[in-house]
Amino acid sequence: MPLERLKVFISWSGDRSRKVGEALHEWLPGVFPLLDPFLSTEDIEKGAKWNQVISGALEQSDLAILCLTPENLESPWLLFEAGAIAKHANSRVWTYLFELGYTDVKDPLSQFQHTAATKEDTKKLITTLNDRLGEGRYPPDRLNKSFETWWPQLAEGLKGVPEKSPVPTNPKDPIKQITEMTREILERVRENSRKPTFDSTDVYDDDDRVDIPSIVTSVMIQHLKENGIPFTMVATCMDGAFGIVQADKAWRIEKTAGEDFALGRLTLTELFAGATQEANPCKPMKASPRLDMTAVPSRRERRAASPKGSNANLPERDR
Repeated sequence: MPLERLKVFISWSGDRSRKVGEALHEWLPGVFPLLDPFLSTEDIEKGAKWNQVISGALEQSDLAILCLTPENLESPWLLFEAGAIAKHANSRVWTYLFELGYTDVKDPLSQFQHTAATKEDTKKLITTLNDRLGEGRYPPDRLNKSFETWWPQLAEGLKGVPEKSPVPTNPKDPIKQITEMTREILERVRENSRKPTFDSTDVYDDDDRVDIPSIVTSVMIQHLKENGIPFTMVATCMDGAFGIVQADKAWRIEKTAGEDFALGRLTLTELFAGATQEANPCKPMKASPRLDMTAVPSRRERRAASPKGSNANLPERDR
């Protein structure tokens, strides 16, 4: 009976992180022939639908190595891929720190076990991976010999990582960065939808999970603030719907409508037009009134309220 190959998802974001990932991708099978690493730049055929391939790799992998550099500590891609792997039973996610110390990594990535890009720390990671190989794992002497033989190749690959680029004078707004990424991320999730696991509560805390709903709620919050619409919270329900809670009422936004809004397919006015008023948005009644559209200013009304000839108070998509 052939020994089972071990799949490892290598996650990267940014040019320098990609170089680290490529070095690991080339190096790991040398140390462990039974190791099957996946890297998006190397393992997607020309012409293939990249989002489907990556979604499949995330589904099949229980192990992940996140290639972290000083530039990508808050990358939404890394957070998304780490969260997708971490949801699996018996999964393991490791961060591989290039030009970073342990204390440089903040939540939520700080919850994972760190490995510095040094010979000593990398050997500890290899020892852990060896334990996951089951019947194919190496005895200590063979593991040590394999690591010592192949380490110079990885060290040389890491030397090829380019120097850190200067910090831009006008760093990108992280909220806008999340908004720009929403389309690709939602497409990934729709290609590879899995039943989520929740506690018995109606709403979960977005800060405790790396998940698409937290991105959608972030976009909603941004647009509510830009349009001056008061609210006390934006909730995510167990059934995938969203709730916009105001001081005297609350609105239920269905899952598809919320995602379409985040993708830019619906305006804020259209989002509210399709909403229903509920006492508890996560436990809707069978019949609910639709939104009175007079509560949401139209684009023409917002322009009329602005200084003549100015569009400074309009959200970016309406300018």
